[in-house]
Amino acid sequence: MNQKSIRFGLAQRLTLLIVGVVLVSLAIIAAGVEYKRREYSSEYRDVQARSAAALVYSARRLLIAVPPSQRREIARTLTASGTVQLFPDAARVAPPPLVATERPIREDAEDLREAILRYATQPAEVLYREDPTPRFWIRQFIDGEPWWIVVLMSELPQGSGA
Repeated sequence: MNQKSIRFGLAQRLTLLIVGVVLVSLAIIAAGVEYKRREYSSEYRDVQARSAAALVYSARRLLIAVPPSQRREIARTLTASGTVQLFPDAARVAPPPLVATERPIREDAEDLREAILRYATQPAEVLYREDPTPRFWIRQFIDGEPWWIVVLMSELPQGSGA
């Protein structure tokens, strides 16, 4: 019988060993990079949530501190600043509703929405809308009166996909 067998010499075996070690090393490095990316993304979302909650808390404390007759003027002044917007619920300004053709909320935005809800003064409602720009609508009560505090966000980091 004439069987052809592949026999590797020392050089070929050493080359295969080196290629195998390099491939395993690259896989380990890729796994480490992905782990760090997810960790940084999670930390970034938490920092954004705490920043948004701090804005909401500050706006809420400011509205509580001023007489009710001056709240709408303070709200207009803060809204003009461009970072946060304040609307009394009685003004009939509400977040744009989700329509059937909209895609579901992105996972990273949902994680951030839940984190803001954790940090917000309760009772609270937190909604996320991307149109016209990313923003969170946080409903808070000031002396029993409902207000929407809208926090404008920069682009959210891409989610981890997990």
